[in-house]
Amino acid sequence: MAEAHQAVAFQFAITDEGISLHFDREAVKSALRSYFRGHGKKILRLRAAIYSGVFPASPVSLVVILALVTGLWLAGYDLSLGVFPALLSLARWIGYSGTYLTIIFLLSYSIFLWTLFSYLQQFTLKLLLMYKGFMFEPRGKPSLVTQLWFKSVQIVTGRQRPQLYSYQRSLPRLPVPRLKDTCRRYLQSARALLNDDEYREMEGLVKDFQEGPGKKMNAYLYLKSWWANNYVTDWWEQYVYLHGRSSIMINSNYYACDNSGFSLTSLPAARAGLICHIQARLKDKIETERLAPLVSNGIPLCSAQFERTFGTTRIPGIEADKLVHRPGAASNHVVVYKSGRWYCISLYHKKKLLTPVDLEWTMEQIMEDSDAELRPGEEHLAALTAADRKSWAEMREKYFMTGVNRTSMEILEKAAFMIMFDDLEPSLYVEVSIIHNELMITINSPCLPFHHFCHSRN
Repeated sequence: MAEAHQAVAFQFAITDEGISLHFDREAVKSALRSYFRGHGKKILRLRAAIYSGVFPASPVSLVVILALVTGLWLAGYDLSLGVFPALLSLARWIGYSGTYLTIIFLLSYSIFLWTLFSYLQQFTLKLLLMYKGFMFEPRGKPSLVTQLWFKSVQIVTGRQRPQLYSYQRSLPRLPVPRLKDTCRRYLQSARALLNDDEYREMEGLVKDFQEGPGKKMNAYLYLKSWWANNYVTDWWEQYVYLHGRSSIMINSNYYACDNSGFSLTSLPAARAGLICHIQARLKDKIETERLAPLVSNGIPLCSAQFERTFGTTRIPGIEADKLVHRPGAASNHVVVYKSGRWYCISLYHKKKLLTPVDLEWTMEQIMEDSDAELRPGEEHLAALTAADRKSWAEMREKYFMTGVNRTSMEILEKAAFMIMFDDLEPSLYVEVSIIHNELMITINSPCLPFHHFCHSRN
């Protein structure tokens, strides 16, 4: 009821004695709570970006550095090596003076030292994470060097709780293998597929490549590895994954979720509502970086794969496809597929996440709507994405760029994820399902007669 309170929060009237102003304090508080609730995620994202940007340093270390610099300055010691007094003299010469100017300089210099301190910690952590000796030791019997290394990592990272992307700046770069080793491994893998004559011919080709264009190509990789944490990812995604023109249905991998392994209820609508609620909370934690990063035996793993888990779509193109990611409120709904019909469900009401009970009631309405008349072509809409990418791009450009088709396609592509209800009888079976260009191997139990969800849409 915050909006209703806000509407009557302020009342004023013009009388002979002047303007009479009245306001309701509770209404004002309610309106302010509504405002901050709407901007809470933006504040959390900004806070997470600051924490991740300086990790393993923390804002507490900024306060310590500021107190140290200020205390030494008041005691007559200058940590800036003469830079700070020179700036003060220059400011006074220009015409600016006063205590506030000293405070600004002290704060600015403390932030500068704090930034250097955070980069030094990140660089130290990156050097420590380059150690790989633990990988070649027996499980449960680490050497003294590994134990000292693990303690050093703990000391550098401190006790603060990392955000989802806190370790990204400190992860080691992907090393470029030597060209000689790459060619040797290729010949080893090809030996089992070739006879003696073919293998000798392949050895000659590999030698020509190694002494010719291979040197230049490997030099490009070395050059790129200096400014890219992973010299493979973007090129692979752009020139291999997105440039593939064949059908995606059996040629690529997709996010999917099979049976979760536990059953609190046998009602499909209740399970679907609960899954929707849990996935929405996970999406919110990822976007605000409140999800803890994966750390295995003290080694942090890359969290880049979490960024496009929800609200990501592959748009078909004539020459190459395009990945589109819509974070935040741009993908605050889900699409449900049941008996050839498509439904759109909003996950939020007045910026508040719907409860599992509310979502269960909505799923029940969808299941009871199974006798409704199908729209022309609605049942076979997903089959269009099973074609090769060029044909699908041409059909999308021709039939889905105007009118209700464009609106419907945008709803599908902007969804956080999709839920597909199964029409088969509840029983234990293994099924390969192809739904909206999603290939899923699903193991269903008697308590779960529907597919959970799929993230990517093509």
